[in-house]
Amino acid sequence: MDATSHKLLVLRRALWLEHLTVRWNAVAAAVAVAAGVAAGSVALLGFGLDNLVECASGAVFLWRLSAEQRGVSPDSARPLDRRAHRLVALMLLALAVYVMADAVWTLSSHRRPTPSAVGIDLTVVSAVVMYFLSRAKRRAARALGTDALAADSFQSYACMWPSLVTLAGIALSGALGWWWADPAAGIGLGCYIGKEGVEVWASVQRGVTRAQVTSNEHLRGHRLPSSGAGGVRGGGVQDGGGSGLRGFGDRDRELDRA
Repeated sequence: MDATSHKLLVLRRALWLEHLTVRWNAVAAAVAVAAGVAAGSVALLGFGLDNLVECASGAVFLWRLSAEQRGVSPDSARPLDRRAHRLVALMLLALAVYVMADAVWTLSSHRRPTPSAVGIDLTVVSAVVMYFLSRAKRRAARALGTDALAADSFQSYACMWPSLVTLAGIALSGALGWWWADPAAGIGLGCYIGKEGVEVWASVQRGVTRAQVTSNEHLRGHRLPSSGAGGVRGGGVQDGGGSGLRGFGDRDRELDRA
């Protein structure tokens, strides 16, 4: 298999991984919202709604990846990409306000959630799925030499934390009877979602992608690659023959240690 055929094969794999990410988030959102409403769990409901927003964010990146495959110029796609990310940012900020308000009301009214085995199972599986998706995306990014996919692998890695926060809240509430742990986890989740919303909005203003911001935020001290040959221009995926992954060595080692 020549280099071009191999790269096309890896690109198809990367697209499949993005499709899988969006579909998993959609399934997790539906199950979490239903289980959260049934159990009266703020944390689980917030987790489900956050996954719904992640579907929209993932769809934007998937659209950009598909556009690059079709040869669409990043400059022509950039305006729509920015509008889509602004919408994602507003959705995240609105969700953060809702989740935190609901959590505060739950704490003040002493509303006790019922145990949710479905919620516990879902958050455990979600954390595992996002971990392995992040590693698979990292391997594809290495083969393609694309900064955007490498940074997106860290976006998937970061998505483990809402799962773990939600799991802690519903598990403590169900196992130990600490009813306040669920809304407390909801407040923590709301803070995380709000921080994500602010970062997405700021990233649009600076002309970088959400995935780049997440990658930089989780590994401070490591500069993102410049937008030279093989870099990211306007959040698009560029073919730089592998040179685009310069600077990601430390990030790769961070995931290897995880």
